[in-house]
Amino acid sequence: MKKPIFWDKSYLLERQNGYQSFLKYQDTHWVDFQLAEITEYENEKAPTIIFSKEKVSLTSPFRGSFGGIHLGGESKTNSAELVKKLNAYLSLNDARYATITLHPSHLNSMEFVNEQFYLQNSWKILYENINHHVDMRTWSEECMSKGNRKKLRQCHGSGLIFSEATPLEWKDAYEVVKKNRESLGSRVSMSEIELFALLTNYPDTYKCFVLKDYLNQVAAAAFLVETSCENIYVYLWADVPEYRNISPIVFLMTQLVSTFKEKYNFLDLGTSAINGEVLEGLSRFKHNLGASPSHKLQVVWQS
Repeated sequence: MKKPIFWDKSYLLERQNGYQSFLKYQDTHWVDFQLAEITEYENEKAPTIIFSKEKVSLTSPFRGSFGGIHLGGESKTNSAELVKKLNAYLSLNDARYATITLHPSHLNSMEFVNEQFYLQNSWKILYENINHHVDMRTWSEECMSKGNRKKLRQCHGSGLIFSEATPLEWKDAYEVVKKNRESLGSRVSMSEIELFALLTNYPDTYKCFVLKDYLNQVAAAAFLVETSCENIYVYLWADVPEYRNISPIVFLMTQLVSTFKEKYNFLDLGTSAINGEVLEGLSRFKHNLGASPSHKLQVVWQS
């Protein structure tokens, strides 16, 4: 009997030991598919896509900046064939509707199936979001607005110190982000327990950095995650009201660039839109940091 193209949840649970997967931090409504026969790939290098499932509707990613088919290494199946296999699976399993937030266009990475292969094989654009990134290969402080360069000088004179947070400082960093989100009428999309588990179990992928003042209090914090070999994504960042007059996020970003520019090409600041509608204030904020826009498509498949 031929082995299945897609592995289901029970198979994943059987091989969970030694299989590093973000799935273990998600709730019960996820589906992980390997788009390859086991005879063709090493388990961990098979093309994979992670969906959340709600009745007959699937969404990728479950949680994160973007989803879609991750090639996981040198694929032996071309991208168009992988999309066709995915479409066939959706049809055979009575899925009626599936959406994928694709990786931002500045990546154009060999790690992922690129947008044209979806659009040429039954997927359609639902909407397009603007995404901002800093190209660390070319960025300099001169790329920032005049106002932000002034804020940067003020930060330098304030005595704020940049460092990677220790595990004992993660809670303080998280509280800065949490209070900032609450002041805006929203909440942090990941719990403290979930985020700290990721920082603990995947220290090469998940990072936390802080700015501290002379009293050793956190003035600004950032949580980051590597989303590709060339891209590190600012998942969460925020500052405290007491220092907002000098915009410590500006100083924090310059230090992140200095820290990561030798390892990655891009500091990804994320989307500046909701469902295709540009958030003008957020977009302007990122532009003034010297970030450049790219697009991030939401694509849809329907039976």
